[in-house]
Parts: sequence; structure tokens; C-alpha cells
Amino acid sequence: AVSNVAKIVGYSGRNGIGICTSKSKDEKELDRYLSLRRKKKKDKVEIPVIDERILNYFDKNICYSGWLDEGISPEAMQEFGISYYWLESYIIIPHRNEKGELIGIRRRSLKKDDEINGCKYMPLILEGKQFAHPLGLNLYGLYECKEAIKKHKKVMIVESEKSVLLSKTYYGNESFTVATCGFNISQAQIDLLLELGVNEIFLAMDRDFFLPDYEDYDENDPKRKAAQRYAD
Repeated sequence: AVSNVAKIVGYSGRNGIGICTSKSKDEKELDRYLSLRRKKKKDKVEIPVIDERILNYFDKNICYSGWLDEGISPEAMQEFGISYYWLESYIIIPHRNEKGELIGIRRRSLKKDDEINGCKYMPLILEGKQFAHPLGLNLYGLYECKEAIKKHKKVMIVESEKSVLLSKTYYGNESFTVATCGFNISQAQIDLLLELGVNEIFLAMDRDFFLPDYEDYDENDPKRKAAQRYAD
């Protein structure tokens, strides 16, 4: 990808990268990007690994019927380690890094109060310990879909874990879908994909707002402003 960009902006030399005596604005911008990327790669933050034995606390033999009704297969849930926490009525969602190591645990609460308060998806807290991890430094499903991503040099980026599970259900080992678990895509996540040789990305983020639905709202209305920010 870097080589192709270098050729477009006029670099020459081995692999399309070399030294030019007179650089255009685009060439200088490429230099800046490459410099920042090299710096960030050096400063890469390693997420602490969690002891796998914590997952033995949960029931791996239960598949939530609501997700089955939505089309997610039991096989996909089992592959991703989806389990159930009876005491708190939580669906347990383990998160792994690109090496397959456990780095975080999220839960989907089935409690009505959590749904009403917008707290359905949160980091798991067990016996006073929180199993959160920086979502922006990882991609859900990257480990499980890594071989397909490398094979096709493509990736589909979605927001939710459920979308990754659905893709796995539909396409099996050919699924190249990963989730950010949020609206933003970070530089760290981009670097993870570039390291796998990705040259084509499909964005399939949730549509939280549709601006035409708010055309009759006052410009200062909070919902109208939120929809405008989303559209921008």
C-alpha cells in the first residue's frame, strides 16, 4: 500500500520509495505519515494478558436464544467462546488479541434496567475486578478471522461483536469481518490490518442517525446537532 501511494505522488527508487530533490505537498505529507507510523509502531502498547482460567467460571453449554433467533449459529458462538453467567444474567464475550491471547471480557446484560439505562454492553466486573481493555488498540474477531483476511487481503469493519458472529455464521472460515466495538477507527487498528497485508476495506458501521429525519427540527435542537455531527 505504501509503495502504491509513493508511486502516485511521484517517488522513485526501490519499491517506489526514494529521495527527491524537490518534494510536492503530497510527498511531504507522505513523509509525515510514514514518520508518524514508524514512531507509533515503536511505541506500540501491549495489552496485558488475562489468565484463561477465568473463563471456566461461566457456562459454555448455553447459547442465548435471542442471538439464535437473530441468525447466529451455536458453532460461531462456541468458536468465539461465548458463554453465560447465570448469577448476573450476562452473556460473556471474550476478546482476544491477534495472537489469540485473552485480553478483555465484555458482557451483554439481559437485565431490563441495564437495557433501559443503555448499559447492555459493558466490561465485565467479577468479584470486584474489572476485565476492561482499551478497545481502540484491538479488533474483535481479528484472531479468529486472521487467515481469511490474509488470504483475501480484504477486511469488513463493523461496530458490534454480533455482526462478527453473524458473518462467521454465514461465511465460516472465509469470513474477514472484525469489529471496533465503537464508532471510531484508531491508528492502532489500522496498523493491525496493514500488518496482515490488507489492501481493501469495507466499512459497515451502524447508522445511528439519518439527517433527513431531523430536517424539521430546530437547528439548536440537541438531536439535530447530534445527527449533523454524525453526518459530518
